Amino acid sequence: MDLHFKRPKTLQDLEEYSYYVAGSVGLMLLPIIAQENHHRLREAAINLGISMQLTNILRDVGEDLLDIGRIYLPESLCLEEGYDLSDLNQQTIDSQFIAVWERLARSAEKRYDKFKESLGLFDRDSQFPVLLAANVYGIILDAVRKNDYDCFTERQSSSLMAKMCQYRYSLVFLWQVRREQ
Repeated sequence: MDLHFKRPKTLQDLEEYSYYVAGSVGLMLLPIIAQENHHRLREAAINLGISMQLTNILRDVGEDLLDIGRIYLPESLCLEEGYDLSDLNQQTIDSQFIAVWERLARSAEKRYDKFKESLGLFDRDSQFPVLLAANVYGIILDAVRKNDYDCFTERQSSSLMAKMCQYRYSLVFLWQVRREQ
């Protein structure tokens, strides 16, 4: 898919691409981070991988376009929202762009949430690092939002303070998960 890249036509096409790029990595890690339950966590691993890949795509819209000539924003979503190729090439950030971007972001966020529902099935020593990785990665979306969706001129990342907040949040979330078990 990378050798003969084609712009995805639909969100489903983009999610399929993301599965092969990152969901498959999650599946390969499962026997290591969920030795007893890896067979039950297939969907969780795929959701985490796809959500992280969608986050990459949303963070790197401009970089992908300018540096490698790739457009990951699905054609059908852009068409539905009235955001065309000339808008993208001009790096236009308007309500149409934000609508496309947010639809993809909501898909990623739903998948992060679905992953978290299965956290208690991961090996105890893997739960915190996997959750923290998901949470820290997920806040990249908020960084782009706070920067008025400018994912064209600079690469967004999460601040040290935001990462520290996610560290604390992850500890609390994990404590709640373990309390319910």
